[in-house]
Amino acid sequence: MKGIHDDLEHTAEKLEQVATTLAGHALYLQHSVHVQDATEVQGRIAGLQASIDDLRDVAQSIGQQQPEPGKAPSRLTQI
Repeated sequence: MKGIHDDLEHTAEKLEQVATTLAGHALYLQHSVHVQDATEVQGRIAGLQASIDDLRDVAQSIGQQQPEPGKAPSRLTQI
């Protein structure tokens, strides 16, 4: 589970870098003749940010489920 958690966090970080780059591109578009395109890019950034938030939520829930080293997961101790 730790591997999945780490992969989700890594993916969220990479997508955040993409969102930052797109935000810079949107800023450029706002100051050009392509203002309408800037609005569309900003919408894409918002969708990307929602995906980033979802990835981090899942990673956090996985991180909370990890047992302490040497301790059995609670679902096994309840059997």
